[in-house]
Amino acid sequence: MENNNRRWIPVILGTMLILVFLVANAGVTWLNYFNFIDSDDASELILAKLLAQEGGIMSPNWYYSTEIRVLNTQLIYSVLFHFFSDFKTVRIIGQIVLSTLMLASYYFCLRSVDAEKARNRFFLTGFLLLIPMSDAWTFLNMKSYYVPHIMISFFAFGLYFRVKNAEGIKKSVFFCTLGILLGFGAGLGGIRSLQLTYIPMGLYLCLEVWGYLERQGWEKVFEDKHFWTVWIENMSCAAAALAGFLANTFVLSGLYNFKSYSNMKYRYFSAGNVFNVWNDLVQAIGYVEESYIFTLDGICNTMALVLTAVLLYNCFAVVKKHVNRMLKYEFIKNYQKIGGGVFVI
Repeated sequence: MENNNRRWIPVILGTMLILVFLVANAGVTWLNYFNFIDSDDASELILAKLLAQEGGIMSPNWYYSTEIRVLNTQLIYSVLFHFFSDFKTVRIIGQIVLSTLMLASYYFCLRSVDAEKARNRFFLTGFLLLIPMSDAWTFLNMKSYYVPHIMISFFAFGLYFRVKNAEGIKKSVFFCTLGILLGFGAGLGGIRSLQLTYIPMGLYLCLEVWGYLERQGWEKVFEDKHFWTVWIENMSCAAAALAGFLANTFVLSGLYNFKSYSNMKYRYFSAGNVFNVWNDLVQAIGYVEESYIFTLDGICNTMALVLTAVLLYNCFAVVKKHVNRMLKYEFIKNYQKIGGGVFVI
């Protein structure tokens, strides 16, 4: 009985922390609404209001600027405008709904990786997604920017594992179909999800074939039918995102007003780009420049630097294990390395 009670401790504490941060974030946004809102916030709400009036998810009567919204915040806000007319109310409720959906996608990913440990892992770490520890996290939690992209990544990860671990062809095809639909919908919105999720996924899957060949050898290359079935299904999800991006570039760009990413160029490469990534990383974790050491900001800076060092150490450790051939080709860690490389470039 005592062990059963202990099992519920992380669930209770995790639930309390999640509720505290959901309410606190919404309360701060509500109290500081007119000082907090900017042109981006306002345009998101106006677009959602227009879509609610037109009854669609995209509008030819709107200039989307940098990217067209497909799987994005307007899907939530436009639905809420059918029930509420006040922009502030829609904004606050939408923030809570989007944060909740992000947590749901995180749990889906954890459960797909390991169903037995998912509950404890979620309640021990889920609240961390809601802490506005930096400007980047504030944009995520209290402005709801990029929440859909984070959700797409979590769901894409989860569906990868669902396809890989599915028992029976029907379940495998079902999850593969969901992955293809998600990938295509994500690609329709532009190159962002392709860069963050599906290009690294496709590169990893190519690396996975390399690992398979090292284990099996060319003489048994097609012997494991399950491996190739799973590989083709997951590669189809990544390819669907590319297909969605091509539809964005060659079809949607002629129907809607937005800036196409087809003319993107590589930046000038220098060592300075690496240091810029380092600076962005520590600032995203919560580092505040020009802070006195023996203050609360200074203590938080120290913690941010320590956490950054731990993350980088983990990356170096993974690379070292690969060099020593001690590590099998694990999805998440390889994805981190590839994704980090794409981000730096």
